[in-house]
Amino acid sequence: MPQAQQIGSGCHGHQDDKGDRDIRLAACALRAVRCCKGDGRDAHDQGRYRERLARTDRLAQRASSQVEQEHQAKREHRLHDRERGESQGGDLQAEARHRQRDSGQPATAAGERGEQSRPPRKRGADAARLERLENVRPLVAACRDRGGSDAERQARPDHCEHPPMRLSLLAAGTAAAWSLPGLAPLIPSVSRLLAIPRRLPGDGVALTFDDGPHPQGTAAVLAVLDRFGAPGTFFLTGEQVERAPRLAAEIADAGHAVALHGFRHRNMLRLSPGAVVRDLRHGQEAIAAATGRAPLTYRPPFGIFSAGGLAAARREGFEPILWSRWGCDWAALATPASIAAKVAGELRPRDVLLLHDADHYSAAGSWRNTVAALPRIIEAIEAHALRPERWPVTSA
Repeated sequence: MPQAQQIGSGCHGHQDDKGDRDIRLAACALRAVRCCKGDGRDAHDQGRYRERLARTDRLAQRASSQVEQEHQAKREHRLHDRERGESQGGDLQAEARHRQRDSGQPATAAGERGEQSRPPRKRGADAARLERLENVRPLVAACRDRGGSDAERQARPDHCEHPPMRLSLLAAGTAAAWSLPGLAPLIPSVSRLLAIPRRLPGDGVALTFDDGPHPQGTAAVLAVLDRFGAPGTFFLTGEQVERAPRLAAEIADAGHAVALHGFRHRNMLRLSPGAVVRDLRHGQEAIAAATGRAPLTYRPPFGIFSAGGLAAARREGFEPILWSRWGCDWAALATPASIAAKVAGELRPRDVLLLHDADHYSAAGSWRNTVAALPRIIEAIEAHALRPERWPVTSA
């Protein structure tokens, strides 16, 4: 009995495929019957066991036959698939050879059936790709092998000598050189390299105002400066001077310095040298007509110079200047406290402070914050034992 239990437990533990499992179950049953022979049972019981043994033998033979039939069917299916693939490949090869004879085109291999079934690409796209490849080919050939004799190296084209590459490099270098002066307000070393002053020649602090005159903003700034007895330097825009000539004259009559901010408020990087010269002359004439002074001291809109514009301005006798500290008072989010903190937070002798007395080219009403911050700035200058000074402007 323990032996039968061991055999039964072994039968229940199998986890094989369905066909094999039937065979194993039948075999287990057969072994279970056989192990019970000779246990001392009577003849009737032994006959019953022999009958069970015959049934299990038939069950095992039937299961084995079913498994064999399934395996044979799988083998025939794989063989059929392989023969069909070979037959299709032969047909494709024959068709390719037939096309080659008819059109002179190279035959297509049978393994490229997937490629043949794909829809053809548009000829325009292929032509564009081929053209780009043709442009790149000389560069690849030049970089493929850098060895060889001296004569071969000299004869080999350099990628920098390739005409499109040379034009691209030349354009990039020209753009960089043209735009380099535009970094002067942000990078002091650039302004020193280009000899654009950012600081006063004396020991005081210069209060400078751009974009005016403005009917309300300039008048309010003049009132604050008069109350503190502080001089200022106003960089006037010619088109605004033509709109308010009396206000421009009032600035000059109050003893403040008058300088040029151009006629129109445009980015110099977008202007040719000739356009810069015409703008400077026009602005100078407008200021001279209103104030009697033809200023030569010049600060461009946004503080941005171009290489060509800077050279043209100097040829015309204009003296470019920038600033050392600014309050960003033109921004919509600026407040009197933020303006005063930026401009006067860390004052040093010879600082040039940039402010705006107008909102023609900035956030609407921004001059109000400048007027509110101006008393704090003047008090901070005095607290540092410094004094406000005019920029030493020159006139024609």
